Amino acid sequence: MRLHSEDMHLPNLKRIIATGGASANPAILQLIADVFKTPVYVHKSGGGSAGLGAALRAMHGVTCDALHSFVALDDCLRAQGASPRDSFFRLAATPKNGYVYDNMVCLKIADTLSFPDY
Repeated sequence: MRLHSEDMHLPNLKRIIATGGASANPAILQLIADVFKTPVYVHKSGGGSAGLGAALRAMHGVTCDALHSFVALDDCLRAQGASPRDSFFRLAATPKNGYVYDNMVCLKIADTLSFPDY
């Protein structure tokens, strides 16, 4: 996941908003926080957040497409009159063991650069 986002040249992540079934699993949320080394937030209501995640991604995609460039999700929310730090989300996990995944990312990069035996 982290390598994929880096390959897409995403800016440094300030937070991740987890929605759907995985957002109810503290172990998965902690794993995401550690891999990306950034805080993970979930919707305060708890259930039914899969639809919210789909709506947020759709709004974000339409905005980026209309402007022909990447726009941060926070800016999209502000444009719709919602504060990104609003009462919609709560902190669910903070990074604790990100260094473990740094080593794995380095190994994966080295593996992709290795040459096949001929």
